[in-house]
Amino acid sequence: MVSKKFVEEVGSQGMAGQVNGTGPFRLKEWRKGDAIIMEKFDDYYGGSSEIPPVGPACVDRAVFKVIPESASRVAALLSGDVDIINELPPHAISQVTQSPNAEVVTVNGTRSFFISLNNQKPPFDDVRVRQAANYALNKKLIIDRILNGKATPISGILSPDAFSHDPDLPTYDYDLEKARQLLAEAGYPDGLDVTLDVEGGFKDIAEAVGSVLTKAGIRTRLVVGEGTMLKQEWLSADQAREGDMWFTSWGNGSLDPVDIFDPVLATGARGNSAGYSNPELDSLLSQAGTLMDADKRTELYHQAQAIVNRDAPLIFLWVPQDIYGVSKRLSGWQPSADSRINLHDACVD
Repeated sequence: MVSKKFVEEVGSQGMAGQVNGTGPFRLKEWRKGDAIIMEKFDDYYGGSSEIPPVGPACVDRAVFKVIPESASRVAALLSGDVDIINELPPHAISQVTQSPNAEVVTVNGTRSFFISLNNQKPPFDDVRVRQAANYALNKKLIIDRILNGKATPISGILSPDAFSHDPDLPTYDYDLEKARQLLAEAGYPDGLDVTLDVEGGFKDIAEAVGSVLTKAGIRTRLVVGEGTMLKQEWLSADQAREGDMWFTSWGNGSLDPVDIFDPVLATGARGNSAGYSNPELDSLLSQAGTLMDADKRTELYHQAQAIVNRDAPLIFLWVPQDIYGVSKRLSGWQPSADSRINLHDACVD
């Protein structure tokens, strides 16, 4: 909830760069691309005394620091430079667990991971190539070896725990022969060359994905970029997408389809990085988003899932556990399934 007067005065651009709001912390300094420094707001009342959090924060200052490289983030945690790191790489779990200074904390995730395929230009404007990419990816291998088994594969956009998830949705099982057949039918008998954009924190996983895709003839070159720039490229409404693939995700803390289907797959939606458009799907989402009847909503969302599964605008990946590395000097903090890092009750001993 934001101030109507403030929004009317500053507009969307002002909302992104000017201070406004309420909470246990207030902005002290913003070093763009490096850190956001917050200080405790002593006058924060916290709303009703019966609804936590209540009262001022436990610590005087909270610093959100940008550290793109996974190895650097882990090193910062183990050296005591930071107290919490999110998206701890699975391969670093044992390193943190064996440390005397930190521990691993997990929570069931509500974030669906996928690879956006640029549906607006070759080669992924052809549904056969998009389906081939899904058959080409050995998700089980990557989940077992790279994610330490801490993820559930998906065949659509919804988490298996989401309302109206269809457990009978067809799966894209690893099938190299099928992938190569579809590529040949689409006019790529000798395979094709593509790029995969990824943020630094997911480089290791993306390298594994690219290696597996390459075996099927989808020769993948990794391009590591900064998150803000990648979002500008893939989510900008006023410019054409130039990339081929983007390793990304979307959180759905409510576990209701409307909060992930509509922004990611509706035509022209704010999170539709694939540039996907299907009028039939748009109609289903419009109806399902306003219905109160749970059974009818489920029926519509099952139809929607079938369309998306068939059209394959994305490479459907997995829903992982959220894994954090946490300093042992920190108390009072637990991770949230909606991926927000709420530091109101966090204390440093």
